[in-house]
Amino acid sequence: MRDKEAGIEALLKQAYQDIYRPSESGLRKITSFSPEAIKAKTLDEFVAQVLKKAGELIDKVSPEFIKEMLQIEGGKEAPIEQVVNLFTSTPGQPLIKDPQQAIYEAIQDSVRRKVFAVKVGEKVYVGEEVPEEVLRDSRAVLVPPVVKVGEKLPPTPPPPSATKPVTLRIKTSAKILYPLLIAAEPLKGLDATVVVEVKDPKGEIAKQRSELESILSEYGCSWEWVEGEDVGGCGG
Repeated sequence: MRDKEAGIEALLKQAYQDIYRPSESGLRKITSFSPEAIKAKTLDEFVAQVLKKAGELIDKVSPEFIKEMLQIEGGKEAPIEQVVNLFTSTPGQPLIKDPQQAIYEAIQDSVRRKVFAVKVGEKVYVGEEVPEEVLRDSRAVLVPPVVKVGEKLPPTPPPPSATKPVTLRIKTSAKILYPLLIAAEPLKGLDATVVVEVKDPKGEIAKQRSELESILSEYGCSWEWVEGEDVGGCGG
């Protein structure tokens, strides 16, 4: 019986090579990973590891992310329940293992660092510890950090300097391409050109020339093959 269950589990893992998540525009395919490369005992563990490797499943929430998403500034207030809904009911947001606990910890960290404050009635918590029972109060809201009596205003940050053209060069082994997939995600919003150069000292990539050209053509990429040069290895 156990052998049959293991066989069914293996078949389900094969079927789950393609995993999708909801987004604002519909279903979005998650980057696939070989089932054999992920050592999981159950299907649940397999899916969780795929999502985690793709950056879709996280353990913690950044206080700055909460502040930016809810635009907590000026006189704006945001109920704590709205923060929970942001991650549990909004398509496209990352999954959190324990949403409520992770959000409470992020809020407590934010208040200690004065990223924003928590207000319950007339009481405002800022630059101090916030008990978890306070966060569970239905009246609790997030507000911009306030200056308490006797405190000095923080210095005004200097204006950002004018941006200059920048080139980012990344060097890695062809056996470790996952960091490139993750690094590419925040680049989507840039008006920039990405140039990928694969250096193969043994020339084995030529065996996949037809397949690679077909893929590149399908996605509208331009390419160039350079042969006979001393390309070297993947040094540091």
